[in-house]
This record gives sequence, C-alpha cells and structure tokens, in this order.
Amino acid sequence: MLKKICTVLITCLLPASAFAVDGCVLYGHAGFTGGSFQMAPNDEFVQFSSDIDNKISSVIVGPHCKLEAHSEWLFEGEPQHYPTGSYPAITPNDAMTSARCICEFVFDPS
Repeated sequence: MLKKICTVLITCLLPASAFAVDGCVLYGHAGFTGGSFQMAPNDEFVQFSSDIDNKISSVIVGPHCKLEAHSEWLFEGEPQHYPTGSYPAITPNDAMTSARCICEFVFDPS
C-alpha cells in the first residue's frame, strides 16, 4: 500500500513530460531545447561522441530510472545523480562526458 501511495504522490508531483520517455533524454540547451540524445533503459556511455560531449544542459529521466552523469570519461569525476523527473537546467552545465541511465523494471500484474 505504501508503495502505491508513494508512486501516486510522485506521479502527481512530476510534470507529464517526465513520463513521456523510456530511459533518459539529454538536451543540448536549457529548457529541453537544442539537439536531443536518447539513452535507452540501462544504457551507458563511457564517453559521449564529440557532438554532445560537454554540451548537455537539460535532461528528462523516465519512470523508475536515474541518470548518473560524470564529467570525465569512463565514469570518472564526481557523479551527479538525477532521479526520475525533468531538469530544465542542470548544474554543472555543459560538463557531462560519460553517463549511465540506470532503470529498475517494475512488474505490475494488475
């Protein structure tokens, strides 16, 4: 019961756009504008290609996921964690070089 209450509460607090994606979406500019890059659930990149490396400014993290972002390749540097939700302006801006989109799949038989 508590899990259902928490799920309903979280669902009500987050904008609808946070649930429109599976996995994580990274954007080149604040406010979810500019080019975008989709990370599938449980996807990871040890180093982004030059077209998005150090150019991410906003992110949307889908349900049951969290984004673990690093400023250095191979997941080095202090990690920044973004749980399910939408982040129109991430800090630090334009400093993401590697990332993991870690998702937990929940079985709901109902």
